[in-house]
Amino acid sequence: MRISIGGDHAGPALKKALTRYLESEGNTVVNRGTDSTDSVDYPDHAHAVAADVEAKEVDFGILICGSANGVAMSANKHQGVRAGLAWNPEVAQLVKQHNNANVLCIPARFVSEDEGLEILKAYMSQSFEGGRHERRVSKISCALAGLALMFFSLNEGLAQDIVIPESYRSSISASDLENHLMVLASDAFEGRETGEPGADKAAAYIASYFKSVGIAPYDGDSYFQPVELVRSQIEGGSAYVGGQGLVFLDDYLFYPGIKEPVMKDLPMMAVSDVQDLQEVDVKGMAVVVQAATEGGETRWQTGLNTLRTAASEQGAVAVIVVGDDLSVVRSRMKPWLLRKSLRLNREGEPEEREGTRIPTFMVEAPATANWWTGSAIKSWKRWSKKTQKGQPFAPTLLPQATWSFELSATADDVISNNVLGFIPGRDSVLRDEVLVITAHYDHVGIIDGEIHNGADDDGSGTVTVLELAEAFMKAVKAGDGPRRSVLLMTVVGEEKGLLGSEWYADHPVWPLENTVANLNIDMIGRVDESHADEERYVYLIGSDKLSSELHEISETANTTYTKLALDYTFNAPDDPNRFYYRSDHYNFAKNNIPVIFYFSGVHEDYHRPGDDPEKILYDKTAEIGQLVFCTAWQLANQDKRIEVDRVNDFPEK
Repeated sequence: MRISIGGDHAGPALKKALTRYLESEGNTVVNRGTDSTDSVDYPDHAHAVAADVEAKEVDFGILICGSANGVAMSANKHQGVRAGLAWNPEVAQLVKQHNNANVLCIPARFVSEDEGLEILKAYMSQSFEGGRHERRVSKISCALAGLALMFFSLNEGLAQDIVIPESYRSSISASDLENHLMVLASDAFEGRETGEPGADKAAAYIASYFKSVGIAPYDGDSYFQPVELVRSQIEGGSAYVGGQGLVFLDDYLFYPGIKEPVMKDLPMMAVSDVQDLQEVDVKGMAVVVQAATEGGETRWQTGLNTLRTAASEQGAVAVIVVGDDLSVVRSRMKPWLLRKSLRLNREGEPEEREGTRIPTFMVEAPATANWWTGSAIKSWKRWSKKTQKGQPFAPTLLPQATWSFELSATADDVISNNVLGFIPGRDSVLRDEVLVITAHYDHVGIIDGEIHNGADDDGSGTVTVLELAEAFMKAVKAGDGPRRSVLLMTVVGEEKGLLGSEWYADHPVWPLENTVANLNIDMIGRVDESHADEERYVYLIGSDKLSSELHEISETANTTYTKLALDYTFNAPDDPNRFYYRSDHYNFAKNNIPVIFYFSGVHEDYHRPGDDPEKILYDKTAEIGQLVFCTAWQLANQDKRIEVDRVNDFPEK
């Protein structure tokens, strides 16, 4: 048999004696605490045992406290639980024989361990008599039993049926979404750029709404999780080769994110391709390579990431790419080079957590005229022509050239905030597990004087989280809140590199090992070119990558309730868009937490001033929000957390 046992601080000794006896008889005992004489609240342990009995996970339960009255009262609040108090063997026989008790309650302060054992044996020796007692026992349950008929359930393929009152799901409405988004995506919020006043206003709005629906601060004090950032501004850089200066933006550019701001007199080694790096020692050097050309046009990116990685692995300190014309790459990179950037403040953390790829510079060929003196290459033109003819030089040291660079930049500390709405689970055991639902409230701010309101990216996801908060709190106020805890989190800094979710993963308010799943919502309010004639769809990414059960729950929730077209195009491991790595769910997935990313695709206003609330399809957004809720409800309420049973088949980032 399988028996669940629990009690408060009055009963550890008796509980231990009963457990020892039960296990000696070949039974399996589920221990629901407490095992200490330190003061605890008896309902917590009573509810845990009663939940096991209610779910039919065990054959019967045993509860122990001082008088046993408190645990009996708590257990009897559960449907299907009949907790009987017994203080001697005769009463124990009757609570089983006449009342069909499935939870035995024993008063530890009024019986000895030996008497407690006799009470247990008397209870287990009896069976329910039935007859007239059957009629009477059937009248014990109150009208709550009939409420189950009002609920809807998913198919039998799931481990446990989902239970979703219609009123909760339908509270996620198009009109409410629109009302929220008209505020959050208005000009008053100035594009909600991380670290700027508009983002702070958005965070305050979200926190205020959490408070209005009855969600308490997650830590009892604040809805905000501070995210420590460093804001930097590149002002320029001084570059010299053999004492000759190069002009920033005219002669050269560089990739942002340079970790080491000073480089001095680095030897320079010219190579033709990645294979050359295996043939020569480039440790401590600057590797010089030609930009690729196609049809007479310089291609700055072709094969560059591969070469940068290889150069770094071989100990090179910098990569310098030389090409005929910087104009195209200059027009693309200049705004990013001169714009303020953000990164997480890693001060005091391990060195490997910091930094970026090997520093990479792009230099116009005319500025390299004195580099080749004394080398076999002799000139840029000669090197370029021979390479284009398929006659590349062997790796060549440039004896008269050394690379020096000093970055000029400013940096200051910035605090921004993730906004957390935490709903504690009602199950005394399952509440230790948490489901996390996310969206990012930040956008790209003001660019060239134009406000980018970000109604779809990700205003649509943010306001959906607000509606999910309302739906869950309706359940809580009805006494039907989620069994597991639910964290509704709008994160900051997604547009800067998933910073807010990365910070949370490093500083979780709930242990990551107790996080059952992450449902992430990012851009669900528009349609893309592939669905111009089909509004009722959503892309799902990641649902089957770590948990087959999560995928089944998602599919069944949609089949039963929302009936949207589920598009898995971007779920392919070889998806060139790599959306799996481009939103906040990734920082959960890389910690082996199952995820679903809800997404409607990119449209013509992506990261442009035209992403306004008037263009959002609010009915579509509401339906996707209802799908998220149905999936979340199942995850938050089923007896067992979903299993991680798959190895992610996405290639490493």
